[in-house]
Amino acid sequence: MDADASTRGWVLGWLDPRCCTAAREYLRHGSPVQAAQVLLESPDGDHRSVRLLQLRVSRELVEMAARDFRAGRISAAHDAIELAGRCGALTGEARSLRDEIAKAQVNLKLRNDFAHQQVRRAVRMCLRRTAADGISPA
Repeated sequence: MDADASTRGWVLGWLDPRCCTAAREYLRHGSPVQAAQVLLESPDGDHRSVRLLQLRVSRELVEMAARDFRAGRISAAHDAIELAGRCGALTGEARSLRDEIAKAQVNLKLRNDFAHQQVRRAVRMCLRRTAADGISPA
């Protein structure tokens, strides 16, 4: 790299909004969620460097969502993919992942609802049995 190119990179980085420095630091420490929050809350959202960093953060959040999804952490995957979508438009595989996560959330909600119904049914049956046996519930 010639001296001009290295100076150009330094000068451009030096002229970036402060949120870019903070976001890069968060990314360096493996925290794309915090980086996204800093960039999305920035009043400099139209700055070129901010937009470019948002795209980078979006890609990292999509990767995080994919890892969470594979590990069965549906809620975490949903949060990550939604935040990625706020940082940049989801395309191709990222959209497919978002759709898979949404389906998994629906299935999880259905399973949870069914489990809650079963618990309520069991409680009602116990209450009926104790009432029929003349025992008062505590």
